[in-house]
Amino acid sequence: MKDQRYMLDFETTIDIDSRKMIIPSLDGEYVKNREEFFDIPGHANKIFEDNKEFDYLIPRYSDEYIEVEFLCDFHSWIGEKPSFFSGIPISKRMKEIVEKFNLYPNKFYEAKVMFKGEYHEYYIWQFFLDGFNKFVDLENSTFCEWDNLNKVGTEFFSLKSERELQKFVMQNEWWDWGFERAVMKKEYKEIDAAKLAYPYGILISERLKDALERAELTGFKVTPFPVKFEYL
Repeated sequence: MKDQRYMLDFETTIDIDSRKMIIPSLDGEYVKNREEFFDIPGHANKIFEDNKEFDYLIPRYSDEYIEVEFLCDFHSWIGEKPSFFSGIPISKRMKEIVEKFNLYPNKFYEAKVMFKGEYHEYYIWQFFLDGFNKFVDLENSTFCEWDNLNKVGTEFFSLKSERELQKFVMQNEWWDWGFERAVMKKEYKEIDAAKLAYPYGILISERLKDALERAELTGFKVTPFPVKFEYL
């Protein structure tokens, strides 16, 4: 049986009281010592000490004159944000759900969101950026040209690493790349959330997707991954 995964991404709007509202993003302008998270190159996979926290974030829109009326459980960044550290702001409710699953890695940092004069408890969910090389069986997987998550190429290639793949894409002037055949290492089968290389981003299991949807959390969308995974 092949394994269906899902892409976890930011939603742009939400329906509130029969109104379609744009979801605000979070700005790290006021985070103390933010350069330790935001500006240190070469530390995408670094785990910081437990006492590191994002204190505090503010919700806003690109048009700063628009007033923010609500918070969600899953937010994108705007303004000051990490340049190398890969982390997503999530609510306490969402953190309590995802931490019950098998994550790569399982690391959260405390955060506060200042909204309407009060602090709200949030967390930054960290993702490592080596999931592609760690979990993809490159010996048996093949790749071809894609465009906007749709397969457009007819030639298939095997490559030895993400770096080699990205270089190949640039040299051949592909619109984008994707799997023709996606074979994963057996360790990945038990992973419920990991970040793979662009354009796929955060991939989650069906069991985690179901748990997030049952909880009726807000701010995110899940889309079926266009290729099902195999395990040899």
